[in-house]
Parts: sequence; structure tokens; C-alpha cells
Amino acid sequence: MIYIIVRMQMLYTEMSQSCVIYYCFSVGENMFIGSSESRSQINNAAKAGAAYFLFLFVSTTSILTLYYGRYSSASQVPLVASISLVFGAAGYLLFGCTRFSEKYAVYAKYMTALACAIFLVSYAAAFFFGARYAFPLFHIFYSMSYGYLGGLAHFAAFRLLCGNPYGGRAIGFGAALAVLVQQLLLRNMPEHKAVFLIVSFAAILLVLFVERNAVSFPVSPPAVAAETRRTKRRRRTLLVQIALIACVLGAADGIIAQLRAAGVFTAAGNPRFFYGAGLVLAGLLADSGKRRYLAITTISAMLPLSLAPLLMREAFLGSGYGLSVYYVFSGFFVIWLTLSFFDLAAQTENPPLWAGMGRIVHAIVAGVFVFSISTFFHGMSSAALYIFCVFFSMLSVLFFFLNAEKDAAHDTETKTENCEHEFAVRYALTRRETDVLRHIVNSDGPLREIALRIPMTERRLQKHLGNIYAKTGTTSRAALVSRFYEQRSGS
Repeated sequence: MIYIIVRMQMLYTEMSQSCVIYYCFSVGENMFIGSSESRSQINNAAKAGAAYFLFLFVSTTSILTLYYGRYSSASQVPLVASISLVFGAAGYLLFGCTRFSEKYAVYAKYMTALACAIFLVSYAAAFFFGARYAFPLFHIFYSMSYGYLGGLAHFAAFRLLCGNPYGGRAIGFGAALAVLVQQLLLRNMPEHKAVFLIVSFAAILLVLFVERNAVSFPVSPPAVAAETRRTKRRRRTLLVQIALIACVLGAADGIIAQLRAAGVFTAAGNPRFFYGAGLVLAGLLADSGKRRYLAITTISAMLPLSLAPLLMREAFLGSGYGLSVYYVFSGFFVIWLTLSFFDLAAQTENPPLWAGMGRIVHAIVAGVFVFSISTFFHGMSSAALYIFCVFFSMLSVLFFFLNAEKDAAHDTETKTENCEHEFAVRYALTRRETDVLRHIVNSDGPLREIALRIPMTERRLQKHLGNIYAKTGTTSRAALVSRFYEQRSGS
């Protein structure tokens, strides 16, 4: 009780400084984990969870209200869905390529404000005027703007979760809460204007919250190190893996759309709460051990996922069971996809782009698949889609385990290198400062000897070291090394 009173007092005194949602997350994280853990890590995880909650609530609620509110006819939904996915991916790419580039970094906050304004205007046009005026031009603007905001939210979460042991829980609980709130809102649908106002307020809150608490770093791009051969290989493997699973989910979505059109179940009756359960379970699993356990569990779940469309038919256990399996797997897939690219982004030269690359690949593949099914294979039976789903499920499982052994062989030799990258990204170190950090943490010799190894003058080394001290909040070599190994042990 004393603990709760103290936390409520802290909430009251700090409400004016940030987002109320963040402090709700902070209280929950402290109660769940325990007050003895690092406060800064818990606060960062809470901020990341709040950012992810806001983005998913804005994106899923706005998309669903447009799909099933304004574009309700069977002929419109597939095309609108394809436009949302493909141009949403374009918005992610736009964020990654411009937000922290030297040319556009000065206008970063203005670009974010412009993206939010475009989202509100285009969403209002699509929401109130329907397909006659809003489709397809306004819907394209709407999709690109929410994709840009998605890139912002993903990169903010990535920055806050570098080396953070609570990353899985932050993303899992944040996403699950977004699904819960969105589902409760849509099930108890108030007036259309009220839905629009709620989503608009959440979008503005997302922009203000993320800009203030998550991406406040120097204008210079946060690229920290040249990409290693393993990073490039891991990047290619993940891209192919995500594309294969996106094909599976696309086939399952096609079957669900056909069953919904046949009246087997309705959109309002979908057991989306199982989606939230999958998100929470996957988040807990991600933090309980190596991320590899989450990957193996997700890939192994491809078999029951391929059977889920069969279970959606009344002849078997009923549509609810198949949908439950589908949504639980979707939760695991979202957490694995998000955290995998967060881990990968810390090792790349463009973290803003790669933090959300999983969403980009999934959206492009799914968008092309939906458009192809609705246009060229409109009469494809659910049996053909089922075969397609099983085939790509088996292919994705085979691809994963063929590459698993190669990935494990490189884990040990790259552990220290990855920690250096994560540390450098977290404190916005330049490439040269990262080189200095690498030599400082791996050598007890005097600065003169270290300067000869890099190589650079001792005076130049001292200048870089001073910059590192200022960015990391340390005052000596011993404190810097201690800070580095604390983060390494935590990650």
C-alpha cells in the first residue's frame, strides 16, 4: 500500500512533464518486475510500450473503421487493403530514408507534424465522405502518413529498448493493450464522430509523446558502425523468412475473407482477444531467455497455423477454434518480427530504416498477395488457398532450420561487437567514438598505447573520450567501462 501511495504521488508530481499513458505503464512494470530493478530501464521500457500502444491503436482502429464502416462492399475492401499495406510500407521507407539524413534532419520535427496533419485530413476525408471523394487519392495519403508515424514509433521503441531486458514485455503488453482498447471501442461503437475524435487525439498524442521522450538526439545521423558480413547475411535471412510467413498469413486472410462473406462468422465476432494473449505470451517468452527461443516457438507454430483454416469450418471444431489459433500465432509473429529487426537495426548503418523493416516487408508482400487474389485469382477456392498456406508454412519452417545452425555458429564471436553497437546507438556515438570505445573497454593500457593502435594522436583520443564521457554521463575510464559491461550483462 505504501508503495502504491508513493507511486501515485510521483505520478501526480510528474504528470505535467510527459504522457499519462507512460506512467500507467511504469506503475505496471514496477509492480510486475519489482522495485529493485533499474529504474531507468523500466522507464525506458514503459515509454517504448506507450509509444507502441499509441501507434497500434491509431493504425488498427482507423483501418478497421474504414474497412468495415466506409468501404464495406466486398469489391472495395481488397483493393483498399492493398493500398493501405503497400503505401503504408512506402511511408515507413520515407521515414527511414529522410528522418535522420543530413539533408532533411533539420526539418525532422516539421516533417513529423506534416505527416500527422496529412493523416488527420485524409482520414477525415475517407471517414466522412467515403469512396466517392476519398478513394483512392486520400486513402494513399492516409496510408503513407500512418506509415511514416509507424516508422517514428518503431524507431523510438528501438532507441529506448537497446540493451533493455524488458523489451519483450514492453512491446507485448503495449500491443496487447492496444488490441484490447481497440476491440472494446469497436464492439461498443459510439457515434462515428466520436471514433474519429478518439483516433485523432491518439495520433496527436503519439507525435507529441514520441518527439518529446524518445527521439531527442543530435541532428547528426545515428549510424554507428560498418555492417559486418554476418549482419548482412542475417538481414537477408530475415527478409526471406518474413516474406514466406507473410504469404502464409495472406492465404489465411483470404480464407477468412471467404468464410466471412459466406456468413460463417462476422468481423465483430472474431476472437481478437486471443491476439492480445499471443502478444503477451510472446513478450514474456522473449524476455525469459534468448530471443532464439521466441524464434523457434514462432516458426514451430507454423504447422498449427497451416491447420487453422481447416478448423475454421463448422464441420470441425467450429470457426472460433481456428480463428483463435490464427490470432495467437499472429501475436507471436508480431513480437518476433518487431524484436528481431530491433536487434538487427543496432548492427546496421541505418537504424531508423531497419527498425521498421519487418513491417515494410510484411506489408508489401501481403499487399501484393491481397491484390493478386482479388484481381487475378478472384475465383480461387478455399481449398487452393489451404494448399498454398500449407506449402509456404512448410517452406518457411525448412528455411528457418536450414539457417539456424549457421546463425548459432556466429553468435559467440559477434557478442561483444553487437554490445558495442547497441551501446553506441543508445548514446548516439559516432563511428570514430565507437572505435575509441572498442579499444578502451578491451585494453587496460595507457592512452598513448591505445592511440597508436587506432591510430590517432593522443590529444585527439582524449577529445573523443571526452565526448563519450559527456554522452554517457560518466567522468572516467573506469566508470565508462563499468557502464558498458552493465549494459552488456543486462542485454
